[in-house]
Amino acid sequence: MKVVQSTESLSVVPQLRKATFVLLMACLPVCGVAYAATSAASLSQQAHQLLIENKGNEARAMLRQAADVNPEDPSVVFERAMLDDAFGEHGKARAGYDQVQMGPLATAAAVPSAVNLVSLGRFTQARKAFAQLATSQDAYTAGYSQLWQLWLTARTQKGQAAALGAKLAKAAVQVKAATPQQRALAELYAGKGSVEAVFSAIDSMGLVDPLQRRDAYAEAAFFAGGYQQYVRRDYPAAIRLYQQELSHPGASIERPLLKQALARLPAASR
Repeated sequence: MKVVQSTESLSVVPQLRKATFVLLMACLPVCGVAYAATSAASLSQQAHQLLIENKGNEARAMLRQAADVNPEDPSVVFERAMLDDAFGEHGKARAGYDQVQMGPLATAAAVPSAVNLVSLGRFTQARKAFAQLATSQDAYTAGYSQLWQLWLTARTQKGQAAALGAKLAKAAVQVKAATPQQRALAELYAGKGSVEAVFSAIDSMGLVDPLQRRDAYAEAAFFAGGYQQYVRRDYPAAIRLYQQELSHPGASIERPLLKQALARLPAASR
């Protein structure tokens, strides 16, 4: 029986952020002891694959089959939370993340759980969650979480734009980017980069899988759009980024937040 790598490493490699269950094969580590995958977990894996292929309704149907086997299986609870988030039902998703946070999938759920807190507007709790994730030994998770810290600062800062810019510039130089995309986003928030450089960085990464590439574009649109919206206050530019990304099908965990951000922008800017 093969034991998979730690759930932390599963949840943070760029191309695997949305596919935690796809690589959960025969068993999972539970407090140092491996347990065999259940029938419910196998069905949950299939549901997750459908989700990342942007087949949300089919994913929900598959997950109902998993729940019929065992509604309390951690994989079922976790997958239901991610599906609820994808469908914009963030309050329901929160209950699922809270349920798995002390179990075998706690580490795998940490990033989507933190993003869910942002979706709910619980910024103080989200800031604490991402501060902890920023200390991860996995370089991608650490860099991704530091970008979230920049976004949260931009989203919640009160006062003069100059003060916000200075605060972000100081924080951005501390970002330990794991990819060219993360580096370009950090430079953007530092006031030294550009939106064009962010998307050029993605192109330089040579992502072959279309799902990986779409995920990278969604992440870039969210963070770059947030910079335009909350730092530059260039609302038309933010709208263009959000609308361009939302015109493509996708299952990124940032996608519901793109919709939220777009809805907050002044109608006169559209």
